Amino acid sequence: DKLAAGTSELASGTAALNAGLNTLVSKNGDLTDGAAKVFDTLLATVTGQFKDNGITVSLTKENYKSELNSLLTNPTDAQKSELIAVADSTLEAKLKENNVPDAYYKAVKVMLAEKLAAGKTLEEAMAEIAPVLTNAAAVNTISANTAITPDSSVMNYLTSNGVSAVQAGLIAKLCTYLSNQNGQPATSNIATATAMATDAQTVLAAMNDTNADAKVNALCLNLALATLKP
Repeated sequence: DKLAAGTSELASGTAALNAGLNTLVSKNGDLTDGAAKVFDTLLATVTGQFKDNGITVSLTKENYKSELNSLLTNPTDAQKSELIAVADSTLEAKLKENNVPDAYYKAVKVMLAEKLAAGKTLEEAMAEIAPVLTNAAAVNTISANTAITPDSSVMNYLTSNGVSAVQAGLIAKLCTYLSNQNGQPATSNIATATAMATDAQTVLAAMNDTNADAKVNALCLNLALATLKP
């Protein structure tokens, strides 16, 4: 829940830049009012805000419109790298704030990229990812606990229905754990345990995605550009 809630702040991770751009747009008329010095100071301030966030851009009275438009619509390769780095750093800071283990950062980014590409909003995507991540972490902890043994009834039922021995063993072990927690028979927990195991597989697949770098770079670039738009 903390993970899902925290992501609502992600889009404002570079709020100083956004505020500076909005101020720049609102002060555009100052030039015609003779306040050139004020405008020059504002341009320097916004340029400094970009620099503080690792983005290279130099704004003048003559070029600020074209420079900002170019940054937002057709950034150079160098600017893309800088924008990606800013968004990636912001995203990881949010994940850290919400106690997501470092080992899951890559998986979360990949799943987030896929869900946004499928039309989900940032909030919707993270609301869906949070429980999957929670289940995956629980499965990893339970599977590593040698004190928990797979329930034999569940194991036999699953293997007799075509489930592989490895998967059946994991689900049967989860059933034992869940039974100890809720007091229900292990066989009554098969659906829940299967869903947990499926979530763990989803996270593992995201971790091992061969296109992860491309997906994450595209995600971060889009997040950065969306944040910078006035």
